Amino acid sequence: MKSLKDLKAERLANPAVRQAYDAQASEFELARELIAARTQGDLMQGDTDVASIQKASKTLDRLLAVKGVDVDAVVADFNAARQRAQTPKNPKSKAT
Repeated sequence: MKSLKDLKAERLANPAVRQAYDAQASEFELARELIAARTQGDLMQGDTDVASIQKASKTLDRLLAVKGVDVDAVVADFNAARQRAQTPKNPKSKAT
């Protein structure tokens, strides 16, 4: 069985795969920064402590501004993805 490192190297040898992988680098970097901000603020994904959320929110706002992220577009994409996830893929029709 190949190790993850070997498999990744093998796949990234394909120029099309490498291009797609590199195109997502900034998204992965932002995700790592968001996780670090949560960790620094002692905020877990399910936490609802208002003070922790406000602290993390300020860090998140700063990170998004630095990255030039269009927050409205991110929210729209999130809502569209959530809607797709909630829509049944193969709705079963009932025979009458």
